[in-house]
Amino acid sequence: MSTYCLAEKMKRLEALGINLSVYDNKEGLLMPREDGFLVHESFENRFSVILKMPIRPDVAVVLASSGKEKKLTRLANFSSDGHYLTVRNISTHMTGFGSTTKPPDNSFKVISTADGILRVFEIGIATRSYEDMGCLHFLTVQEVYTGQLHFDEALQKVMVPAEEFAGYQNWLSLRELVAEMVDKDSLPRSVTPAPKPLPPVVGSNRGRVLFFNASTGLGLVKLAGDQIAGLHWTKINLDVPFPYVETGEEVEFSTSYTEKGFLKIADVKPALKPA
Repeated sequence: MSTYCLAEKMKRLEALGINLSVYDNKEGLLMPREDGFLVHESFENRFSVILKMPIRPDVAVVLASSGKEKKLTRLANFSSDGHYLTVRNISTHMTGFGSTTKPPDNSFKVISTADGILRVFEIGIATRSYEDMGCLHFLTVQEVYTGQLHFDEALQKVMVPAEEFAGYQNWLSLRELVAEMVDKDSLPRSVTPAPKPLPPVVGSNRGRVLFFNASTGLGLVKLAGDQIAGLHWTKINLDVPFPYVETGEEVEFSTSYTEKGFLKIADVKPALKPA
């Protein structure tokens, strides 16, 4: 499924009791469309994403710094009627086409350890700029990482299987935060990994999406023969305002090479199924 559906993405947040609303300093409350579209603006602006959720220790709202360490910092919140309220302000910046939001400053993360499952959600305001339409701003919600939590007796650390979340071991700031959010004595001492292997693809111009980040518009595609190619949203050929591909989706594309011999892919779209 290539069409981005905000309601489907929101269901997992809502299962944690989390609700989102978005305001801007000119229009006030914005009601996102099914594809996440918020507003068409070409001037500098500021969005406020307001998150409301029950007061609970197994959910944290954080900012992630750029760079290799990706240090996590909890966002301040305040209580109201038994709920936490957290506000994330996201500003736009002027470009040749108008205004845009800049990753990673256009997003924040929700970390959940509910039911012994680590879930990392990314929430952001993404801009897609077009010569004929100008700047379109979208609300994006995406579960970017998932893994079963357990306490590793040998390491004396709260861990998730590498087969489910390969980067967890090296994300020190996330491991420290998760350790604060869980009772290690309540966790199992081992789990059976449940990876989701990607089926192989056949054909020189076919591949499978390893991941695609909705807020940054960047992703990776695994080609036949295990070659990996980067993907930018402008290279997705879909007649929709918010081009998007799902992790695990099979796609087809055209290829070319840079002057230095690096592979490029373009005209990316869902692969046609055999008749």
